[in-house]
Amino acid sequence: MTTMTQETGEVLAETSWNNLVEAIRNAHTRLLSTGRPIPIRLFAFAEGVLLGHISPGRPARASSDVFAPSTALVRFASVVGADELVVTWEGPSWTSADEQTLGYPASDDGLGRYPDRRIGQLNIVRARPGSWRLHRYRYALEVLPELSECATFRYTPIWSADTVPVDDAPLVPHIAALVEVGYRPCQGGPQPERVARVTAELMAEGYRLHLVKR
Repeated sequence: MTTMTQETGEVLAETSWNNLVEAIRNAHTRLLSTGRPIPIRLFAFAEGVLLGHISPGRPARASSDVFAPSTALVRFASVVGADELVVTWEGPSWTSADEQTLGYPASDDGLGRYPDRRIGQLNIVRARPGSWRLHRYRYALEVLPELSECATFRYTPIWSADTVPVDDAPLVPHIAALVEVGYRPCQGGPQPERVARVTAELMAEGYRLHLVKR
């Protein structure tokens, strides 16, 4: 069944939304087990149908890494003709463009020890023209016993049940700009030649993207 609300104009089917959230959370859990957070990722939809998704090709390590690709993500959403966006990124510390780590400790406690638990947050914003809804999935990070192949700490999230969404919640500037302009399709609708050119450019710039075949 398709969900449509007067406030947000959502057209993405509720079952599809739930499946997408589950997939994002599972991907985040897998990446944390290797010592990395999930990178910023944009999913583009039109009339409730997934057009494709895009994310940076290298793992994010600081808040500047998550904000830098916002322009590229807007280019992708615009050229494919999106009318609804889902954007996900990690970390409650990403409320300013500073060099903080992503939900896990950057240094020890001064005694050569790392804390067993840290608090993290997976953010998923769902945007339609003129409004958005922010979902915050908070969790505690538990350190796994062995280091990763790159000698970094590995984690597993213990998810909180508190996931109340907030309509039109304040967003960091780069994310706000993305959801405010990213769903505006190019003039004349998506053109296959332009889609092919822009996606090829983005891939050459190191972005990972996937277009859903029609």
